[in-house]
Amino acid sequence: MNGVDESSFFVKLIDFGSSCQMNQQIYPYIQSRFYRAPEVILRAGYEFGIDMWSFGCLIAELIKGLPIFAGDDEFDQLACIMEILGLPDRELIRKGRSSYKYFIDNNYHSLTNYLAQSKLRSSAQKISYNVALSKDDSLLDSKVPYLPRYCELGLGSDGRAALRPGWTKPSGQIRGTPGSARLPRVLCQQRTVRYEQSKLLSKPHDELSGIKGSRLAQARAKLEEDTRDLTDLLCKCLCWSSEQRIQPAEALQHHWFNYGFNATMSHSISMPLCLSNSVMGKIAYN
Repeated sequence: MNGVDESSFFVKLIDFGSSCQMNQQIYPYIQSRFYRAPEVILRAGYEFGIDMWSFGCLIAELIKGLPIFAGDDEFDQLACIMEILGLPDRELIRKGRSSYKYFIDNNYHSLTNYLAQSKLRSSAQKISYNVALSKDDSLLDSKVPYLPRYCELGLGSDGRAALRPGWTKPSGQIRGTPGSARLPRVLCQQRTVRYEQSKLLSKPHDELSGIKGSRLAQARAKLEEDTRDLTDLLCKCLCWSSEQRIQPAEALQHHWFNYGFNATMSHSISMPLCLSNSVMGKIAYN
């Protein structure tokens, strides 16, 4: 026994300073920027789903060691999100009152006006853009109705205009094109390196030589399995569509929570996460 009186143990949820009723939304935007859901940034309205977005961001930060979406302002924040998750759903962009700040219509008229106002490096480059646009009335696939303003316009290998990584203000950060940074790599690449260095490569040479094969392979296999579960959970939290995000009760039953990764690598540990009625009754909301 650890001396804790479990009968007097309470979990308290605190700091509801910006909370509100669903029918009494006081502010057009809420949440700290790094954890702000895209519908809040776009002013498309919000509901309970924004909390699951923030939850996914927090889980990613605990694993990564840094915020997964660390924008300097809302423009840069949305660029960070698109760099990893790709373009938002069409319906979300249409609903957003501020979408015009971040996107441009993918049609000839909008793009030619955009190019005329852009700071192109040379007149030859501008001519090339116009030639590329004259081949079609859209910059990319017609299934992509909106293009992100943060991206630069360049010429692809087929001679047509194409999106390129762009600068975001005020920091001058370069953000990649939508979907260019995949979630598993962004989230877990450094995690794998850190684990192997701390658990295996830090051992004496004679001990390491005996485990370098089977032990290292076992470690990688278990970490890869855990990464797949973690990525699945985060993909369900970090959906563009609020309606498609995982529900809290469903998240509690997710495999990643119920079967933890054994850091000692000696064997797998099953950790069922169950909240009984008696435990739930001890949660204090004051």
